[in-house]
Amino acid sequence: MKKETDWISWTLHALLGAFIGAVLGFAIITRRRHGFWLDDTLIHPFIIASALVGVGIGSMFGDKLWLGDNYKMFPPDAPKTTGFSKALSVLFIGAGLLVSMAIIARHFKMI
Repeated sequence: MKKETDWISWTLHALLGAFIGAVLGFAIITRRRHGFWLDDTLIHPFIIASALVGVGIGSMFGDKLWLGDNYKMFPPDAPKTTGFSKALSVLFIGAGLLVSMAIIARHFKMI
């Protein structure tokens, strides 16, 4: 039997990962009442970069990331993945990390 990627599951996990990654990215750069620790022009790109990291992590680990081992009787079926879908997830993680490091370096006037 040929193994194929379940793209609907992959996409839904990626969308949830994007949302959670964006929220966590926003929380990282917030200094409560004092505003943001990044320049105003770098806030949106940093949130997008953290959403990209969330896309990669969410699509790579799927239900195990969200549910953990909290199942009662039957473990959830792992989503069907192939080498291409795993490589795509790693690409999203890498791109998000590179962009966020470039944004932080730009904030500190390194580039």
